[in-house]
Amino acid sequence: MPGTRRTPSRVRIRGHMLTPDTIPPIAALIMTYDRVDDARANMEIIRSSWDSLGAFPDVVIVHAYSGSPSWYPQPKHEDLLITVPPTRSHFTGAAKLIDRGLAAVSREFPAVRYVVCLSADCWIYDPRWLCQTVDGMKAAQHRLAAASWEISETIHGLRRYGHPGFLPGRGLSTDFFVLDLPWAIQFEMIPLSFEAFLRDHEALLNYFQEVPLLERYFEGRFLAAVQSQLLDAGGRKDPWGSEGPRQARQALRLLEERRIDPSGLNSPSHKGHWPELGLITAEDLHMKRSIALQSDHLSGPTIARLRSRSDTSWFNSHQVF
Repeated sequence: MPGTRRTPSRVRIRGHMLTPDTIPPIAALIMTYDRVDDARANMEIIRSSWDSLGAFPDVVIVHAYSGSPSWYPQPKHEDLLITVPPTRSHFTGAAKLIDRGLAAVSREFPAVRYVVCLSADCWIYDPRWLCQTVDGMKAAQHRLAAASWEISETIHGLRRYGHPGFLPGRGLSTDFFVLDLPWAIQFEMIPLSFEAFLRDHEALLNYFQEVPLLERYFEGRFLAAVQSQLLDAGGRKDPWGSEGPRQARQALRLLEERRIDPSGLNSPSHKGHWPELGLITAEDLHMKRSIALQSDHLSGPTIARLRSRSDTSWFNSHQVF
């Protein structure tokens, strides 16, 4: 773990001041299967803009990796690399990376409270908004920050309608979220154990011809953790009534700034770019190269190579389609 390097209490990033004094120690969990150059660039971004410039002093990077050892032969910028057996399912594979990665953070870096979880291709290249988000979570005692995972109303086979005082009901983003890890472990939101859920409820899911989206399951696990906390606290309110969803909504920092439109007409789709947030989840290499060219505060060998070469065929060349 990085040591006691002193960083300034106020730093300037792209002409804007950050004051990270109140931010507790955090970890970044990078989750990768085959997008290894995205992962390398992601870690270089964290080291050069989150860490070195002082937005998150001494940020810990844990890299959960489920691809072939030949694609990623040795650690690069992470403090800890953990390997996870691959699965045939994208959803169960993603859930395993989350579970194994968060378990490693808790075990190896117990001082960390908030974990910023990012799929390899999700870059936060300007940390100002993230810094404000984590600071706000601490002040408001939010346990999770995530975006509503907007999808087609009919993708589940059944339409569902939410309530403005409850959780979104459509799922919460798992490609990028911030989690209060000690709380999530205490009230058993983590581990997700998604494979066990599918195995135990296979007949019911098939009966309804339900698409078991990880994002909806993730939202349900968050609600269950809040209900567990309410049960532990006692009181007269029934966590299985409306109080559970209401308290869960109050414990959620819903990232409404990251609006998602599956059609991509009114807002970016899931694989999109939110420049005002410094967040890109798109796989568009021309867009990512443009970000590298325009962001002088980013550095690292992968970022430099992306800047210097218009031919990007080398990037994620081991990707499995």
